[in-house]
Amino acid sequence: MGQCCSVGDAGAARSYLSHSFEENRSAAHSGASPTSDESCKSASSAGGTATGSGAQPRSGIPDAKHFGLEETHVVLDVLGRGGEGSAWLMRELKTNKLCAVKLIKRPVPKVLLPFLTQEIGIQAQLGRQHVNIIDLEGVILTPYFLAIVLEYAAGGPLTRYICERAQTHRRTEKQKQKESQSKGEGGAGGTSNRGGGGESSRKLFLPESQANYFFKQFISAVEFCHKNGFAHRDLKLDNTLLDNKSPPTIKVSDFGFAKGSAEENTFTTIGTPCYMSPEVLTTGTTKKGYNAKRADVWACGVLLFAMLFGAFPFDSADYDPNSITTVHDILEQQLASLTKEQTWNLPGVDLNLLSVECQDLLRRIFTIDPAKRIGIGDIKEHPWYKQHLAGTFMERMEEISEQQKDKDELYSKEGHYFPPHFKEKMAELVQKAAKMPDPRERTQSIWLA
Repeated sequence: MGQCCSVGDAGAARSYLSHSFEENRSAAHSGASPTSDESCKSASSAGGTATGSGAQPRSGIPDAKHFGLEETHVVLDVLGRGGEGSAWLMRELKTNKLCAVKLIKRPVPKVLLPFLTQEIGIQAQLGRQHVNIIDLEGVILTPYFLAIVLEYAAGGPLTRYICERAQTHRRTEKQKQKESQSKGEGGAGGTSNRGGGGESSRKLFLPESQANYFFKQFISAVEFCHKNGFAHRDLKLDNTLLDNKSPPTIKVSDFGFAKGSAEENTFTTIGTPCYMSPEVLTTGTTKKGYNAKRADVWACGVLLFAMLFGAFPFDSADYDPNSITTVHDILEQQLASLTKEQTWNLPGVDLNLLSVECQDLLRRIFTIDPAKRIGIGDIKEHPWYKQHLAGTFMERMEEISEQQKDKDELYSKEGHYFPPHFKEKMAELVQKAAKMPDPRERTQSIWLA
């Protein structure tokens, strides 16, 4: 699970997003502050630095031969490292196209095989069909690794996008404070009559129009998952990638925790705590289970809130996302803030910065009782969601809509998204990955395109 805790000024009621990429940060960044410019540049999953297709490998990066991919790819950079593998930016030799390649070292533990097969299958099915979901391009089994080839999101994770704006916000705030101090309290252009951190501290991190642009795409992707019978169960900023367009297109990724039969109750506490709904946080003790689709809706609200305020609505000072303290802190905040129907109060956040419509949508998402929580269909009918975009946001949304129409037409023409026997061949390669590495073994692959 990714970390959810943020680091801010001691004693602050609510801190800015700052954990960012602790799990994925390479050793070279291990000494960086969680909110430093360097850590915000770290990459995640299938997204990272916006590198052109003619880019050359970064110094110190292993040759493709190290992974058994010398006949198909050139390794350019590392995107991330995790407990079960690593992600790399590569260029396909045949097409000169950039891609993200997740590498899992052999032998893959047998206990992981069914989950890995399911994750790849879901990513392939959904990514082929929806423009806002990362596309799976193929699977390669080398003598040393299982390689999962994915669409490359050059804009990196949405976390970085917010984090960079959080830093700009802080620098602006400090600069205004310095200017105010130099002019004196009573001088012209002195301190803001708003008090506290000054007027700049009261601005949203992303304006509602931009948050709405991203949120529309995010909801479209989540709705598509749900309609196809899957709940994501780990929706978060780090798993939401961006392309390098301006403004960027959302790309939902990482279906490792996804659940089929999403209408059925589940009893597993899974995901990242600060994105978890109360019923997910308490399922281990109540044994009641929860509807994973409704839990996904809560996570959608956390993502929207984070885009607007650069902070999580419910957070913990504990760095360990697996600790009981973290879960207790977050649940306690949720219950204290939301149990009284007539109140809508989150300490440290000025909700009056939001339009009445946006406040109402968030309040209906952050509803303790999942049966009363707004659903995806009603979100799409909500006045804030339906507000018209303008300028480049409207133009990009029209382009995204056309791209989706192209995908839909391709399916209606061909009747399927997978080449014959793709799933069977993919599952076969995953099963073989459980065997010990053998340099005499030939590389095998299956491709979707």
